[in-house]
Amino acid sequence: MNPVMLFSLIATNPLSKRAIKKLLEKDGETTRLDKLLRAYAYGENGGFGEMSLLLTVKKFDHGSKAMKKPNFEAYLKMLRIRSWLGYFLIAALGYTISTKLNAHISETIFFFVLVCLYLGFSFSINNYFDVKEDLLKRKKSNPVAMGEIKQKEGIIFSLLLALLSISLSLLRGLNVFYFFSILIFLSFSYSSPPFRLKSRPFLDLISHGLFFGSLLFLFPSVFFFKDVGLLHALIAISIFYFSIILELRNHIEDYESDKKAGLRTAVCVLGLNASKKITYFLSLLFPLLFLPIFYIINRRII
Repeated sequence: MNPVMLFSLIATNPLSKRAIKKLLEKDGETTRLDKLLRAYAYGENGGFGEMSLLLTVKKFDHGSKAMKKPNFEAYLKMLRIRSWLGYFLIAALGYTISTKLNAHISETIFFFVLVCLYLGFSFSINNYFDVKEDLLKRKKSNPVAMGEIKQKEGIIFSLLLALLSISLSLLRGLNVFYFFSILIFLSFSYSSPPFRLKSRPFLDLISHGLFFGSLLFLFPSVFFFKDVGLLHALIAISIFYFSIILELRNHIEDYESDKKAGLRTAVCVLGLNASKKITYFLSLLFPLLFLPIFYIINRRII
């Protein structure tokens, strides 16, 4: 029986036991995978859950990309560079306001190298721990879920990014090292057990608002040894608020797959309709956060 065909069936079908039985009757049982499928379809040996079946098919797909030697492209996909733009711009905004574009070129390059390593780690570690959810979403951007890279290699790659970036941050002094380590820890805790903050209602929103929002904006101030003034603080608060809105929207889009995967996000707890209303209400209030920011800027100009 072709494992690729089976995976396609399972990914696009509500795991119909009748369909699996027909495949078994047609092709016969010739592999260990077939026996595991029979256990699911007929409830033999107690059977096992839908997600176990899904992961089993991926595991036994010896003819797929999982058995090939990982290439540069697979590791590049782990970084999910196309998803960086918004977060990179937050760091760039903080850099512009903190330095007034007056920083030395070598320091600027060093800063953005750290930002890229941080974003790469954050998305890479998320890919590693989100295999179950991404299989349900049929998300092809996750090379671990698609079998393009082994799970062991995925976690090693992610941890190497973290260690490299933390080590480099130490070159800028202890304050930068401590601040950057907090960023890495929050990003890791968001995706990784036992914390897995993304599955803890409301902590998912707060943590995301910090490590991918306000703290990322404030990082340039720490890196370039600049004081954080009132304007910085107000912008950081507005970015935190906006990040929560974006995270709510992401959770709303992923509501069905998150429920199937057993994630308890804020949206799963509040309910889909209530979450949509809250997101709409927060979006209406968001422009009000700019009033004190514009007031301070206007006073400085005058």
